[in-house]
Amino acid sequence: MDPSWMEARTRYRSHKEKPKNSDIDGRFRRKLLLNPYAHALATPMRMCPITSTNLPKYFLQEFKAVTRPDTGDHWWTPGDIALPQNLLKEAIEGKGQGDDAPNPSVPALDTDEVADFSTDSTQVKVSNKHRGAAPTAYVVARKPLLQSLGGKKGKTPHGEKHKMLLVRSQPLHGRGMVSKLVWREDMDDFVLENMRRMVINQLLYFAGLREIDSRSYIVPLTNWDAITQQKQRGCLLWYQTDSNIHLNKTKLENSGSSVLEEFATFDVPGTKYEKKLPVHDLKRLLGPHHLAELMEKPLFRDNSLFLVRKQRSIPLQLYLWKLQAYLAEYPSHVGLGQDSRKASNSQQRSPKVSSDPHQSQSSGAVADSCNGHLQDVSLSAD
Repeated sequence: MDPSWMEARTRYRSHKEKPKNSDIDGRFRRKLLLNPYAHALATPMRMCPITSTNLPKYFLQEFKAVTRPDTGDHWWTPGDIALPQNLLKEAIEGKGQGDDAPNPSVPALDTDEVADFSTDSTQVKVSNKHRGAAPTAYVVARKPLLQSLGGKKGKTPHGEKHKMLLVRSQPLHGRGMVSKLVWREDMDDFVLENMRRMVINQLLYFAGLREIDSRSYIVPLTNWDAITQQKQRGCLLWYQTDSNIHLNKTKLENSGSSVLEEFATFDVPGTKYEKKLPVHDLKRLLGPHHLAELMEKPLFRDNSLFLVRKQRSIPLQLYLWKLQAYLAEYPSHVGLGQDSRKASNSQQRSPKVSSDPHQSQSSGAVADSCNGHLQDVSLSAD
C-alpha cells in the first residue's frame, strides 16, 4: 500500500492534537487563556425554565434530582456537591492539570443533610453500565429567585414553580417522578451555604500550602499601594477590622463608605493588563461564622488585605464572583423573595395576592438582573 495514499485517506479521520501552551502565540491570547471571566463566558449555554433565560452555564445554578436510598424519596439538591472533603487536594492537583483549570470538582458540604441526599452506590441495584445520569435542571443563580421558588403559589412571584424545572423531560413525567420531587423551602440558604463552603475550602487549601512549603498563591498586603508591586494579579480579598476602618480607599470605585459596596474594583495604574481588579468583601460573602473559621489560620488572622494570584486560582476566582452575584441586591429586585418566608411560616392565608410592585417583576426582572451581572463580568475582564 502507498503510504502517501493512506495518509491522505485517513488525514481527516484522526483526532486533532490538543494545542500546547507553547503553541499559543501572542501575549493577549495567553492572558485570555488565564482570564477567569473568559472561562465563565465560554461555558455551554443552558436555559432557566423559570425565567426563560439562556445564559452560559456558569451564571446558572445546577440542580440534580437524587433519590434517598433509605426512603426512596426524590429530592432536588445542588449539582455541584460532588466529592468528599478528603479528595479536595486530588481534585486540584491530582489530575495533571496546568496552573489554571476552569471547573474542577468541588468538595462536598460537611453536613448530615447533604449526606442524606447522596445516593449510596452500594444500595443501587442497577449496574454502573446501565445507570443513567441524574435528571438535571438549571436556575439563574440569584438568591431572591431561589427564595421565591420556596414560597407558596400566589404568595411569591415564583411560588412552587420548581415543578417546571423538568417540564421538557417527557419520560420523567410519564413515570410521575416530577410531581414527587421535593424542593426545600430553605433552598436559597442551602445553596448559599454550599457556595460559601466551596470558597472556604479553596481558601484554606491555599493557606495550607503557604504554611507547608511557602507557596504564596494568596499574598498578604500591608496597604493598597502595595498591589502595584505584585505580579500575577487575580483579585483582592478584604474584610473590615477596627484597625483598617479608616484606610484610604479613594482608588476603589463605588466605595464611599467603610464597607465596600457590591462589585467594587481597584484600578492599578500604569499597567496594560490586569489593570482593574475586583475586590471581594469576605465579611459580606462568607458571613461571621465562616469568617471566624477562616481567621483560625494565621494568614487571615494577622492580615485583612490579600492578593489572590492568578496562578492556579481561576476556580477560586470563579467561586468568589458567583457568590458575589448570588448575594447581590439590585434596586429592581428588592423584595422579590421577601414574602417567601412569610408565606411558608404564616398560619393565616390571605385570599389576595400581595400588591408589592416588585412582585410583578417576575421572569423579566430576574433576566434583566442576570444580564446586568453578565455585563459587569465583561467589563471587569480587562
